[in-house]
Amino acid sequence: LLSKDLAVEVVELLYKKKSIPELKKRYKQIEEKIYILKSMTSRIQEDHIIKRGKNIDMLSKNMYSNLIFLILLIVVVFFILYFVYQFNRVIRKKINYLTSHISSISDLENIEEVDYQYKDEIKPVINVFNEMIGKIKITTTELIKTRNYMNNIFNSSPALLISTDENGLLTNVNNTVYAYLKNSERNYIGVPFWKLHPFFEKYKSSYKEVLTSHEQLRFSKQLFFDETKLYMDVTIYPLITENQRGVVIMAEDVTKIELLDQKLRQSQKMELVGNLAGGLAHDFNNVLGGIVGTVSLLKYAIAHSKNLDIEKISKYADTLDNASERAGNMVNQLLTLSR
Repeated sequence: LLSKDLAVEVVELLYKKKSIPELKKRYKQIEEKIYILKSMTSRIQEDHIIKRGKNIDMLSKNMYSNLIFLILLIVVVFFILYFVYQFNRVIRKKINYLTSHISSISDLENIEEVDYQYKDEIKPVINVFNEMIGKIKITTTELIKTRNYMNNIFNSSPALLISTDENGLLTNVNNTVYAYLKNSERNYIGVPFWKLHPFFEKYKSSYKEVLTSHEQLRFSKQLFFDETKLYMDVTIYPLITENQRGVVIMAEDVTKIELLDQKLRQSQKMELVGNLAGGLAHDFNNVLGGIVGTVSLLKYAIAHSKNLDIEKISKYADTLDNASERAGNMVNQLLTLSR
């Protein structure tokens, strides 16, 4: 603004054509104003330099503080990462200790608790794991007892028990099968059941029917030929579980029962024959009486008659024939009853 005023004043002086003294006077005034202008300009420059220096100092101070903060941040991040690494390393080591113990467990019957002596973060996990191991051992013991009990029942059964899958391949047989087949050394698991013995060949189609219908089939008094003739009651019933389908074949040896039944039937027949002997003897006596009487009449007619009556002889012959037929029928009935 000051320089602008000086310029305007100089223009006015030149335009108005003032006198020399007045011009000198005005010139001095202008010089004073120019001096003031220069001094103000120098002060402004000095202030600008001072402010610039302050800004530079402030900027340098800020850069220094930022650098210190950045270094401190890097150090803190490093220590955090190092702590996380060490913590992860320690935890991983302890977890590996636990997993190595778990992976070493191959048999639930001999499972053992984890022995861990340190009291740190993983100790509660070890305690929970050991509690779980204790429950598993109790459950495993109960399952083993149940399995052994069921195996004892299965193997103690006097009947032949055979279980197969849906393809007819053997999955289990009891000890009675080995006893009847007289081959305790062979492993029959995975063998088609109809190859155990020719006796089972005829049930090859029956097991498929049981698989389809889910209903059992029963066959009574089936002949099982080995060194002697045996009688078997065979039952085939479906075996359905969540994971597989199959059948169970049970063959019960009923030879003794069948022989006792045969003896009972024979004794009942003999008792019946004994009970009927009186009536049959009476009937037989009547038949023999008719035969003997007719023969006596024939003899008398032949001895005392010169002229034999053919018609009368024919009647006597018919009587003999009828009596003989009745006797033959009675004998056949006796034979039938005695079989």
